[in-house]
Amino acid sequence: MEASSASLITQITQALQALPEVEVGASEAQVLDGSFRLDAVLRLEVKGKPAPLLVECKAGGYPRDVREALWQLEKYQQGSYAPSPIMMFVAPMLSAGARALLQEKGISYADNGGSLYLRLPWALYFVERNAPPAAPRKAKALYQGSRAQV
Repeated sequence: MEASSASLITQITQALQALPEVEVGASEAQVLDGSFRLDAVLRLEVKGKPAPLLVECKAGGYPRDVREALWQLEKYQQGSYAPSPIMMFVAPMLSAGARALLQEKGISYADNGGSLYLRLPWALYFVERNAPPAAPRKAKALYQGSRAQV
């Protein structure tokens, strides 16, 4: 698991623990079907029922990134992992289009801004927050070196 994925998993685990009637068990990375690797498998207990949560982390949170992850998550879901596992897409920031696509497909999601959508057959947790502001871009000097001579 990459360092950025590990920090995302830690943040999401804390957000899930803050939800009412949700207990978070062990977190582990796991290889399924010999070739696919999940970023994390969280053992949740929601309202007294077990809910294995398969987590896929990506650096981008736009619809193109979501489509790629959906393909992977559907592949995981078809495997013989567990009865009705819950899929979750996690990214530092999710666009409005990506959120809508994930909700349409019934996939849970979370981001660094505090937004969380956890859809279970017996419960729905939905926290919508604005994305955190992007870091301001640093202006660089255009006329340095050989460009300054022109």
